[in-house]
Amino acid sequence: MNDHGIQLVWKIFRDMNIDEEWSVETDRGFTWWGHQFAQRIEYFNKFGITQPRLTRAIEQLLAKGFITIIHPGGGHRHDKAIYGLSDKYLTWKPGMVIEKREKESVQRGFCKPNRKL
Repeated sequence: MNDHGIQLVWKIFRDMNIDEEWSVETDRGFTWWGHQFAQRIEYFNKFGITQPRLTRAIEQLLAKGFITIIHPGGGHRHDKAIYGLSDKYLTWKPGMVIEKREKESVQRGFCKPNRKL
């Protein structure tokens, strides 16, 4: 299997110790029931997911402690952010916030970001 996205999805499945009786395999990943609602984890190629949806998903995974920032990126043009799986998801329960991140604001030119303290 040469599809790295699918390999990553199944690594997540194994690392989260999801019970097979509470999950269903799909074409591009799996759906599982950890509590009341179904959670879907699937891999899509670059045309299958929009940038805002991906950004929102990363923010939610960071807030719930499922992933951590290994390298923040942004130092230069080709400096990419690197994320890694975290063990903190083992203690997560619905409604629980493991980490609270402050919204990043970047000043560009004469525009100053609105930041309320």
